[in-house]
Amino acid sequence: MGNDGPANGRGVSAGDRLNEEEWLSILACPVCDERPKLEKRGDLLICTLRGHGFMIVDGIPQMLPENALPPEKVKELTHES
Repeated sequence: MGNDGPANGRGVSAGDRLNEEEWLSILACPVCDERPKLEKRGDLLICTLRGHGFMIVDGIPQMLPENALPPEKVKELTHES
């Protein structure tokens, strides 16, 4: 009875949730074989290697490869030239 945290081998408790910086450090692009890191810009996660992006909807990254936005669309959404 008691603690449901990682110490008892049952997983991560609500108090042990990752902050944004921590989860960004473990996410990688699901499209690129090299698995580069992603960076967050607004409601997008952007591949640091090839520039394609993934929308964040209601706080949940849409990271299935078929959801990848092409770099041109990412530039349009982030107002980059």
